[in-house]
Amino acid sequence: MHLDIKRLIQDADARVVAFHIGMKLFANGRPVENLDISSLSYEAMDSTYWTYCPFHERVQGKKDHHPSNCVVHPKSIMCFAGCGSHNIIEMVCEFCKVPKGRGYEIIAEAMGGVQLYLLDGKAPDYPKLTLKPEEQRALMLSPSNGTPLHLSMYELYSRSKRDYYSLIEDRAKEMLDEYQKLLAYYGSMDAPRASMIYDLMGPQYFDGGIYEELEKELKDRIKICSNIVQFFNKKTA
Repeated sequence: MHLDIKRLIQDADARVVAFHIGMKLFANGRPVENLDISSLSYEAMDSTYWTYCPFHERVQGKKDHHPSNCVVHPKSIMCFAGCGSHNIIEMVCEFCKVPKGRGYEIIAEAMGGVQLYLLDGKAPDYPKLTLKPEEQRALMLSPSNGTPLHLSMYELYSRSKRDYYSLIEDRAKEMLDEYQKLLAYYGSMDAPRASMIYDLMGPQYFDGGIYEELEKELKDRIKICSNIVQFFNKKTA
């Protein structure tokens, strides 16, 4: 059995994999009982998930009892108590005590199944256009019935490629229009409906900087949706 390691590592999320293999995750000081993949942030330095360092026992001769010292980022795990940074495969091999070959299989299982990453001719047809995390957020797509988004989208692609691409294109056009309206109505202090943000937040929590943050976020999402729409326009031209 041969896996597409490059694509697997591109897809893999260390937090999802850690949860899958049974590592204890913590967020805001509390154990994570259910991992909501759709709510995960993919900013490189924005991770609120912590765990017991799996390298502690081998490197320091004792188990880690302080999860506040070890953070799980989207593509790596970082121990601030002496064990340093490690990538996903190193994390899996260390925690599960398995060689790399089996470690990659475990990562594939965590990301939806080994069959999605086979290179021996048995792999299913895979979408030629897959959405990046920031594109998923901009299109506001969410998992269906608890199924991780990348699997929900794959199931749609398997049933109908036309429906798969139509969903992305139509959703991009819809959200582009929505974000442009929001920018016009709320995107600055002088916008016609800007006062509604103040009314919603109330004087106790209102900060005028919210308009600048909102404008940046909306413009970022407009750019993402515009790029997707342009991609499909070129594809069908």
